[in-house]
Amino acid sequence: TPALHERLFYYNVWGFDAMMARRVAKSPGHIVVGYENSCRETFKAAKKTGKYCVLDAASIHYLSQKEVYRPPYSERFLARINAVKEEEINLADHILALSNYAKESYIQAGVPGKKITVIPLGIDIDKFTKHKKEKKGDYFTYLFAGNLKLSKGVDILLDAFSKVEVPNKRLTIIGAMGDAAPLLKKRLSKVIVKKHMPQEKLLEEYHDADIFVLPSRLDGFGFVVAEAMSTATPVIVSSHVGAKDLVEDDINGWVFESGNSDALTAAMQKAFDDRNNLGLMGGNARKTVSRYTWETYRENIRNFYSGLLDHLK
Repeated sequence: TPALHERLFYYNVWGFDAMMARRVAKSPGHIVVGYENSCRETFKAAKKTGKYCVLDAASIHYLSQKEVYRPPYSERFLARINAVKEEEINLADHILALSNYAKESYIQAGVPGKKITVIPLGIDIDKFTKHKKEKKGDYFTYLFAGNLKLSKGVDILLDAFSKVEVPNKRLTIIGAMGDAAPLLKKRLSKVIVKKHMPQEKLLEEYHDADIFVLPSRLDGFGFVVAEAMSTATPVIVSSHVGAKDLVEDDINGWVFESGNSDALTAAMQKAFDDRNNLGLMGGNARKTVSRYTWETYRENIRNFYSGLLDHLK
């Protein structure tokens, strides 16, 4: 069952944490890097030997997730998970976040901003250079890719798509089934649902789309946004998608208020109304993400830890 699978996952990472705590206690290093929900005991051991602890956070603060995320396990087990996360945050000397949205979620929870550094992920831009943007058919195609969950905003996407006034419109939804699956069991006109697919196939979908849409209610970054932009596809993202850091309204896409179906409808309508500019916007999108390479990410990480080591000496 999903609940048992999730519980076993956490027991596994907590076991890993206990093992690493024993190793860290004997390690001569100065800095310990941990990942959410798998480093509480490691950080405790590190603190005893005077080591500096960095929490590499893959998502937003857990308090910002509670109104959206509905776990398959009990509230009691969720409280246990969150207690671990809270201790890790308190033990961490510094936190790395993937986006300004993620950073803001920690600040809203009371974490000092000076304790947080934003280092966005990279994108393998070369993987997309051999692909040319090509339009197939006469449809105006909106594309969504991600787990089919309510937290990803699939419900408001369907609502907005039903209201947008676009002739020959089409919505392609790609991803593994989640709690939004019942919404997709109906025969929805002009909505195509496809299972999770290899990246090579997903690239074809990016290239066939006019607009990529990620209406998440929470997303620490949203790597699919950078992928879509790499294929010269303009994007529409919610204000709760970390990758909104890449998006400039009317330049390479649009940002709308998270959870607001009418605002999403307006953005989707504007994308169609401005369709003659989408080629230029797509070029701008690709140019934007070309600055976010994995080499840039590695350089940013090196600079962060080099500066930190110099400070600790």
